Amino acid sequence: MFLLKGLIIYLPLNFYICLRIRKLFADTKHKNIFTFLFIITVLYFPLTEILSHSLAPASLWAKYLLVPGYYSLPFLLYLFLLVSLSDIIIWISRKTKILARETISSHKFRISRLSALFVVPVVIIIIGALNNNYIRISSYNIHVPRKSSEITQLRIAFAADFHLKEATNTQFLHEFLEKINSLNPDILLICGDVLEGDRHDEDTVKFEDLFRQIKTKYGVYAVPGNHEMHGGGKRDFFVNSGITLLEDTVQLCSC
Repeated sequence: MFLLKGLIIYLPLNFYICLRIRKLFADTKHKNIFTFLFIITVLYFPLTEILSHSLAPASLWAKYLLVPGYYSLPFLLYLFLLVSLSDIIIWISRKTKILARETISSHKFRISRLSALFVVPVVIIIIGALNNNYIRISSYNIHVPRKSSEITQLRIAFAADFHLKEATNTQFLHEFLEKINSLNPDILLICGDVLEGDRHDEDTVKFEDLFRQIKTKYGVYAVPGNHEMHGGGKRDFFVNSGITLLEDTVQLCSC
């Protein structure tokens, strides 16, 4: 159902992209080649998602099949934004006569526009992937009035949006574990979307083992995100990981 709702928005936007980019190619042959490749790119993610729900994603072939699909989504998103932006800029240029019609319709201009439309999303995705795999630590000092507690300071670590699934490389989580334990936190708070949660039968044992290795003084606490709900809540994962799940509850801590 979630995938179906997404396709209602996903397909019309990509249809618009296809029509707009096709016009930038000079001959029918290149138009058809682009259309064929674009259709494959558009259908790649939904088809692999359907496949991943019917087959075991832990298999090596499934992992390498699914990962490009996840990159195709941001690529198409940035492509849509750039196509829309370039259409607006060219419309303004025509109205204000900043660019002559001959310049806009010239072969050189169309090639430059095509290059920008495809290169910029790829560069953004590469930068985003590198940034995603690099763990940064931001430190904040907050002073609050002391009341009944006898402690003078509390070191709280906060993390969110892991989106773990069977196809996820555990190397990132190993690095996260190392970083967290090096901070020696009193409490670790996890704010939702620990799991991707798109399968009911997903094997999360390897992640549970790693989360149990987190060392804190007062425990690890989490709230569920919308992605955990896709797989029916995944309550067992939190229990097996040694994470206290908070849902409309108050946890008293003997700090």
